[in-house]
Amino acid sequence: MDSKRLSEVRECKLICPMQFESGKNCGLFEIAPPIIGQEFGLGGIDIDELLIIPRHEGESVLSPDKFPVFCYAARSLRNKFEERVVRSEEVQNIGRCELYSSREDAENSSL
Repeated sequence: MDSKRLSEVRECKLICPMQFESGKNCGLFEIAPPIIGQEFGLGGIDIDELLIIPRHEGESVLSPDKFPVFCYAARSLRNKFEERVVRSEEVQNIGRCELYSSREDAENSSL
């Protein structure tokens, strides 16, 4: 969408449901292809897991009832997410993204 680093269509596979301490739902997703980690000071370690968080109240990335779902993407400031409850200070927002029901829908999106 409006984030160049997230403009490439990526396959997302839900690893596990998660939530913030506030109760807001989110999900830990494996992404392919990964995001180059060098931009984040990670050297040769690429980012292959992202926390995907719905941008709008009442929407869910875990069981969407309509697409696209407008989201934020965040990376862990640790190596990996270790617990299912996330604290805001443990993540870095890396951009906005959209979830689609299929790769084809994402590639054909004109939003």
